[in-house]
Amino acid sequence: MSDNEEEKKIADGEEPAPAEDGKKPENADGEAKNAPAGDESDNDKSDKKPDNDKKPDNDASRKLISALGYIIWILFFLPLVAYPNDAEAKRRANEQLNMLIIGVAGNVLFGVLTAILAGGPAGLIFFLLVALFDVAMLALGVVGIVYTVTDKDTPLPVVSAFSLIK
Repeated sequence: MSDNEEEKKIADGEEPAPAEDGKKPENADGEAKNAPAGDESDNDKSDKKPDNDKKPDNDASRKLISALGYIIWILFFLPLVAYPNDAEAKRRANEQLNMLIIGVAGNVLFGVLTAILAGGPAGLIFFLLVALFDVAMLALGVVGIVYTVTDKDTPLPVVSAFSLIK
């Protein structure tokens, strides 16, 4: 292949064909074509290990993983899986598990009472109690997220009263 054909392929965005000896074609300066000046050779790149096998340990990922459980309670186990030996992660996972248990139990209890007493004024009262309970649980979740993001080491009220995760 002639130099003009190679230059046209490069201009069109195609990779040039390798030279017959298996090396990349070189330009007039002796550098490999399509390689920015100062780049390492292919042999140097093969010695490096990819960075994608590292576990994310930075502060932002820790906060995100901890905050997810306050939004979606069923994800309470995420801090335990990501940081199994971290006391703060265990405390946050415990709070999230407690919120899950209290939230499900409270909604079932108030839902059953509302269904039993439907039609009367007591049914309306229990319906309003369900709404108030859910708003309170949402507020606890928001407080937990704020504590997580601001690195406040304060346990959440009510849900930190008992510890299921040791």
